[in-house]
Amino acid sequence: ALVSSTVPAEFVTSRDVAVITPVCESPAVVSLTVSPGDVLQEGQAVGILEAMKMQNEVSAPHGGVVAEVMVETGQAVDSGQVLIRLESASDE
Repeated sequence: ALVSSTVPAEFVTSRDVAVITPVCESPAVVSLTVSPGDVLQEGQAVGILEAMKMQNEVSAPHGGVVAEVMVETGQAVDSGQVLIRLESASDE
């Protein structure tokens, strides 16, 4: 598992599910509902983040196969940080 670290923007691709949050407070990962190898549909929930005592569902922006889960439950994350790396089903 990776410790909390921000992935430089040049390494974030359209296949990543990244955090987009205001800078005022870093959210924490409350739960993750996916694992490597899972096949996701566009809009499918991948987890829940909590910031400022509000929980927000994070959804996949597109379908694909979960290649890597980059965070752990309870971990604080930064805006722009990659949570899950996806690959297209045809990349297998």
